[in-house]
Amino acid sequence: MTLKRGVRGWSGELGITTNLDPLYMYLHEHMQTILQDDVREVVGSTLDALYASTTAPFLEITRDYTELMRVNMELRVRLRQLERECQEMREDAVYLSQLLVRKDRNIQALLNK
Repeated sequence: MTLKRGVRGWSGELGITTNLDPLYMYLHEHMQTILQDDVREVVGSTLDALYASTTAPFLEITRDYTELMRVNMELRVRLRQLERECQEMREDAVYLSQLLVRKDRNIQALLNK
């Protein structure tokens, strides 16, 4: 006869059940709660350890990287503005230099008369 676990306890092929059914049901219900709490605690502590070792160390690095990327973008925009201003100043310098040369020629022409 082979024994197998049924809904109401251990039984064999002949349909014999044991007298441990009420005790089994009591233990089964309480063990499920205990096992669920233990499993929950083990899984929770394992996940906490995994988070602390694989994720948490990189949070600050990721935050710093994101902040640096933001600052980099702002500096690129500012650099473009400054480059435009420099180009305008160069153009103004060329214009003023040419104006100065013309004025200098005019003064020379007036002095030579």
